[in-house]
Amino acid sequence: MINAVIIDDEQAARTALQTIIKEYCKDVHIAGTAASAIEGLKLIQQQSPDLVFLDIEMPMGSGFDLLELSMERNYKVVFTTAHQQYALKAIKNSAADYLLKPIDIDELIETVEKIKKILDKEKEQNSKTNYKLKLSGQKETILVSPLEVVYVEADGRYSTVHLLSGEKHVVSRNIGEFEEELTSHGFFRVHKSYLVNCKHVAKINSADGGFVEMNNKTEIEISKRKKAEFLKLLK
Repeated sequence: MINAVIIDDEQAARTALQTIIKEYCKDVHIAGTAASAIEGLKLIQQQSPDLVFLDIEMPMGSGFDLLELSMERNYKVVFTTAHQQYALKAIKNSAADYLLKPIDIDELIETVEKIKKILDKEKEQNSKTNYKLKLSGQKETILVSPLEVVYVEADGRYSTVHLLSGEKHVVSRNIGEFEEELTSHGFFRVHKSYLVNCKHVAKINSADGGFVEMNNKTEIEISKRKKAEFLKLLK
């Protein structure tokens, strides 16, 4: 659900947009409305919206003034205005879109779908950025970023996780479990015994059967049946 607010000095415009959104944009929840830039700034601070529908020409401060006063813009902006001449300035202010009044329903739906995709992608990226891998040993459990892991080495029911720092952590999890968890974070199973972080691959030596050299100078064998898929992935 997209949490949104509407900021427009015209009551009729606020009501009309809210009605259209309620009818045609089921993924959008209007958390509040405001009639001026000052009221709008307070509303944004209170609601922390994902999306702001923002008029431009308003008394006691324009929509652009509001953006200048907004300390952290953790939201997308869609300008809603009757004035086409502000389009270039809106783009310079990193607007997600620019809708002319009276607002066309199809254009609004298209805009909301575009923003939904942007927000979903950002959420996925943030999830990956903040993700921590849990390494539980006999004495302690540590949390590390996947970026800190160079490769994972299988040892029966156990796995040894090799970090950039040079540390090694023996974990009571098989390599298949790590493969399932880390594939979406850029790891690839080059061999039945090795799962490598593609971000830490230094070079491929294919002259003598196929080895990958990691950033920590470790050479790891590439399985013949995995080689073509691995090389394709690195491209």
